[in-house]
Amino acid sequence: MEAIIRLKNIKKRIASEEILKGIDLEISEGEFVSIVGASGSGKSSLLYIMGLLDKPSEGEVFFERKKIINLQDKELAYLRNRKIGFVFQFHYLVQELSVLDNIILPALKSGLSQTESRKRALELLERLGLKGKENRKPYQISGGEMQRAAIARALINKPKLILADEPTGNLDSTNTQKVMEIFKEINENGTTIVMVTHELDLAKQTKRIVEVRDGVIVKQEFLQPS
Repeated sequence: MEAIIRLKNIKKRIASEEILKGIDLEISEGEFVSIVGASGSGKSSLLYIMGLLDKPSEGEVFFERKKIINLQDKELAYLRNRKIGFVFQFHYLVQELSVLDNIILPALKSGLSQTESRKRALELLERLGLKGKENRKPYQISGGEMQRAAIARALINKPKLILADEPTGNLDSTNTQKVMEIFKEINENGTTIVMVTHELDLAKQTKRIVEVRDGVIVKQEFLQPS
């Protein structure tokens, strides 16, 4: 399979501290990869560089074979909005907007019509078990439902890649497993997923585990055929 993301000798420094110390990593289309490691190991920094939310101090990032360092901010924003969906530990839903309007926002930003955006959002709400909650505000639904709404928002532009940073960190075990089942279904339908987690039992449900320690990859384990 073609690599959707390729990182070459990635280093990241913040002040005098070296967070990442020469990372080489490829993520192939259709993979479901978990990145594990202790707090402060560099795994979230790595994910943010993959998602074009941060730039490395050294090294090269390729997205769909295109060298990112050559791209202007406008082109990077286009890739982030159209090609990548983000799911974070905190859902970051806008409390003043309905669940439906929260999900629609990225689609409208990308230029999709209001009609098509609404159609896609309603389909996602049904698919993720949120039908009937579209007009509620985020504070009127449960934590698990808010995270599923955040996943719907990440999927609205039909991205090729989903990046998830501790997406189940604030959820109980039941909702955690619901989110994992959603991710597995999304992946089976062809979307590449990279998930940062500190929970090894969740990582074991993915296809590859990448372990980061002190800014370097120390181990990779393939669990299922990619």
